Amino acid sequence: MFALLALPIVGLLGLAIDFGLWNQTSASLSLAASGAALNAVKVAAAGELGADPNYLTEGSSAGTQWFEAQAAHNAGNLVNVVPSVTVTGTTSITASVTYTGSIRSIFGNLFAVTQYPITVAASATISSAPYLNIDILLDNSSSMEIGATPNDIEAMDYQTTCSPEGEVTVSGSGLTAQSGQWFFSYDYDGYTGTLANPIPATELPPFVPPLQNGYLPSSGSKTGPACSNSNPTPYAGPPCAFACHWDSSRNAGLGQDYFGVARNTLGYSTKCYNETQDAPGKCAITLRFDLVKQAVNQVINTMQHDNLSINNLNVGVFTFPGSGGSGPLADVTPIYPGCTTPPYNTLACQGGNNWLTAIADVGLPPQSPNQAEPGIQPALWTDVWNATGDTDFPDTLNTLANAFLTASGDGTSPSTPVKVLFLVTDGVTDYTPAGGGRITQAIDPNDCQALKNLGYTIYVVYTPYYPLMNQYYLQNIKSFAEPMATGEIATNLQACSSDPKNDYIAADPNDYQSINNALQTFLQRALAQSAARFTL
Repeated sequence: MFALLALPIVGLLGLAIDFGLWNQTSASLSLAASGAALNAVKVAAAGELGADPNYLTEGSSAGTQWFEAQAAHNAGNLVNVVPSVTVTGTTSITASVTYTGSIRSIFGNLFAVTQYPITVAASATISSAPYLNIDILLDNSSSMEIGATPNDIEAMDYQTTCSPEGEVTVSGSGLTAQSGQWFFSYDYDGYTGTLANPIPATELPPFVPPLQNGYLPSSGSKTGPACSNSNPTPYAGPPCAFACHWDSSRNAGLGQDYFGVARNTLGYSTKCYNETQDAPGKCAITLRFDLVKQAVNQVINTMQHDNLSINNLNVGVFTFPGSGGSGPLADVTPIYPGCTTPPYNTLACQGGNNWLTAIADVGLPPQSPNQAEPGIQPALWTDVWNATGDTDFPDTLNTLANAFLTASGDGTSPSTPVKVLFLVTDGVTDYTPAGGGRITQAIDPNDCQALKNLGYTIYVVYTPYYPLMNQYYLQNIKSFAEPMATGEIATNLQACSSDPKNDYIAADPNDYQSINNALQTFLQRALAQSAARFTL
């Protein structure tokens, strides 16, 4: 019985060994086919993005070489190793790999079986969505013309101790210090009244000079730091930390206003943000407005570097309204590409890749005094009663969505780019509607919804509204601005962003480059948003 069964038992064991070899070889070839398909689409996609007309052929050759190199490990067992690698498509590229051949039999010869057939198939698809529009909305209102860091603010205060804005009327002992508290009547930017409660001394800045006979000390031959001697009653006022631009008779930076005052400090050799000397104010003031312009230009430079030969990246730059206008231009100022006549919401108006022009249109702040401001201009205030540089978030964001921008696409073609918005702001809504009555409050997250409805990803760079020691800030801004990290402004800006954890960054008040770091971070996230995707 054993003799009779020995031959078939050995034969069955041999067939089992042959089957194990076939199974191992089949799995190895399947991995080789999958790798070949991935390699083929990667090479083809890279060639297509590089505008190589032979990208399909090169992808096919790369896939074939990959398969043959991997199949060589099983060459002793294979018969007729001739794979077929086919690559098709444009922004969605598919590679198909097939192989039909045979595996040599080892023990099957005992049963006249010399080969076992084997078939392998695999495919891979890479969906490339490289086309990306980055629209940037910059807050250029007067609150963005504050010092870039606390040191810059202190220096601006030092430069504006003789303040024609924000005057405080002082009479007799109207301004007195009693038990560490200040009492006075005031007239600040049109808000007139008497403080119902004293301001704690801890909330007053160290630059408030001591009283002399019931008055603030004189500045030269003039009475009080407000430099007003036209009235027998002396005027005094808190220094103004804002480099406001109101002298419309001259270009910004050359006028007799606080923007001109700030620019005149550029003659100092030391930057205020890293001032270490004991002489306050004797340093070149950097404005937050300057950092925003520098950061945007660096982002545009990075985009130029990352732009592929197919011109897949475009940038658009907008600001809040400047010196007025009609229609949508009353709410939004297009900086680049700068369309000023309708229709605004064409792709050519939303973004472009003439990088040198974009950089020039944004401009860089001057490095020395007596130079006109290039590029984006600071908001112009004709007077304190007729501000044309408001921060009108409701009108600006909704007009931007409804009149200037169109829906985000899938990124697979120049006509359907993925679209994102970078919003750089201090988050304070401050404007006077047509019916009158100044509105000052934290940004309403609902104002961002119209852009989200277009499919935009909104990235927010929060440039905090630093605590200031003047009556308007203390009475109208402080309640929702502080604390900076968790106040209503910060909370609402996070809600405005598409993802509060990943799409919102608060600039560091002690790091003057933090705005640039935030924008660069968002640029990389936006680029990743349009990355290639594999499907096996």
